Formats: sequence, structure tokens, C-alpha cells
Amino acid sequence: MKKILIIFSLLLFSITTVSSSFNPVLLSNGVGFELPKNWIIFSDNTRTTLEAGVESRFPLYEISTDLPFAANLYNDYGKTIGIMNIRIYPSGINVSQTDVKNFSDYEIRIIDDELKKNIKIAMKNINTKLISWEGSRKQFVNGKWLIITKYSRTSVVDKSIFKVTLARVLDRHKSFTLTTSFDESQEILLAPITNKIINSLESK
Repeated sequence: MKKILIIFSLLLFSITTVSSSFNPVLLSNGVGFELPKNWIIFSDNTRTTLEAGVESRFPLYEISTDLPFAANLYNDYGKTIGIMNIRIYPSGINVSQTDVKNFSDYEIRIIDDELKKNIKIAMKNINTKLISWEGSRKQFVNGKWLIITKYSRTSVVDKSIFKVTLARVLDRHKSFTLTTSFDESQEILLAPITNKIINSLESK
């Protein structure tokens, strides 16, 4: 019974955090989303909290590279337990939102197989390992069709396992991917938060 009460308290805390501690982020290419105030932003070689950023006179984050925005969440000991970033594709991708909407299950499986193969190669290059692969699916979020891909991997720096979600928007020259990940041991607290980040995603 005590264990159930502890889990319920953690879930209640997580829901409260999700509903009350977010601020909007807007990138200069029209991509917007919500992010918790206590996440640390890395943008244009600066490091600041989101709360400090939105209180400045110019809270719009300029796009200047293919990885224009990133943020981490740290625990009390300085360990990274949450990660998110946006990667854009300046040269564009020859896939439209109509294409994504009409993708069959078979085509999604082909995309998923290719993603898995490329991610395995990338992980080998940074000395990390794929633990499990949940796969890819389509999801409609705020007027856009996304390809959502989920998997688990080892941490780059220690033995932690991170659960990763790729939210890929394929829309020709406006294509980008939002990636969120969190330490598996913090799933009760961080899964609702990363879900809210993805579900708040907008693109003009």
C-alpha cells in the first residue's frame, strides 16, 4: 500500500509539473513548442534557463545551424537526465506533408528499417549501444503529420539507459526532427514531460 501511495504521489507531482511549469519557445523558422522552465538551454553558444530566456526582450531563438536549439535537464548532482534538441535540414527533403499523410503501413516499415540501420551506425561511432527498438508510426499533431520513432539506448557517459523519441516532420524545405530522451530510471516523472513537449510542437 505504501508503495502504491508513493507512485501515486510521483504521478501527481509529474502531472502538476506538466501543467504549470512550461513556457513557449519559438524558433525563427516558425517551429514552436513548450519546454519546462528548469531545463537548461544551449543556443548560439550560450547556456541559460528557459525562464531567463523568455524574460528577455527577444525570446525568439534565431536559426543559424542545422542543430539550432538544444536543452538538457540535470538532477541535483549535475547528471543529465533529460535531453531535447531540434535538428533542421537546410537543403530540404523531397517529401511533403501529403506524402506523409498517405504513407502506408508498409512504407512506414521501410522508413523504420532505414532509420534503425542508420541509428545503429551512428551509435557505433559514439560508443553507445541500441538496447531496444519500439518502431515508428504516424501521428497527427497540431496540423502536422509526424513520424514518431521510439527506442532505448545506453548513455554516452555511463551505464544509464535512455528512452528516446524522434518526432520527425517531413515538409520539404521546412523539414526537421525534434528529439527527446530521458533516463529510464526517471520515467515516471519525465515521460509525461517529454510527451507534452512533443504534443505542443507546431510549425508554420
